[in-house]
Amino acid sequence: DFDLTEVYYGLSIQLVVYLESMSRIEAQRYPDKRIIKAGMFYYHMHDPVLENAPDQPEELEKKLISQLKMEGLANEDLNVLYWMDRHPEEEPQILSVKLNKSGDFSASSLTASSEQMDQLGFFVNRRIEELVDGWMSGDISKNPYLYMKDSKRRTACDFCEYKGICRFDEKLESCKYHRLMELKADTIWERIYEEVKDAWENHGQKNKNKSLN
Repeated sequence: DFDLTEVYYGLSIQLVVYLESMSRIEAQRYPDKRIIKAGMFYYHMHDPVLENAPDQPEELEKKLISQLKMEGLANEDLNVLYWMDRHPEEEPQILSVKLNKSGDFSASSLTASSEQMDQLGFFVNRRIEELVDGWMSGDISKNPYLYMKDSKRRTACDFCEYKGICRFDEKLESCKYHRLMELKADTIWERIYEEVKDAWENHGQKNKNKSLN
């Protein structure tokens, strides 16, 4: 599933990187147009198996589609949303966003403004540059993360293939995890803006209709 906290910490940035790459390609193809990012989603590549499948073909189709719902972050602009889903207020949902009868997004919907989508890409690009600069300067320090989400505990060491070389052992006083906690979406957007606001206002705002470097 898509986790904005993981994106913020740099643990899962592939969707943002893909979206930024596509935005740059489209910006080059259409230099006089603003590129609006509609969203970024995971699509589950599997054939769903239904239990207690309904007899009616229409109900069966709805249930199958709901099993293939895409998870991710969507642009909150309703015009953009309706380009992706003509009936976001109806079942079955093909996106992980839903409109209530009042026209507002449901509490479970993860959305962002067009500007926030651009800022997120700008932020991730800077994160990547910082990582590369560190590696090129020879920084190979041991600083694995420990991420707590609800009652689930995950670390960078769980599936690491280099444990024998690294020899990180939390039983040792010198080995401590870099602890990461789940953050609310509003907090993440505030932190992202605070981190990039100077560069964004000097560069991003002037070039938001083009690719951001």
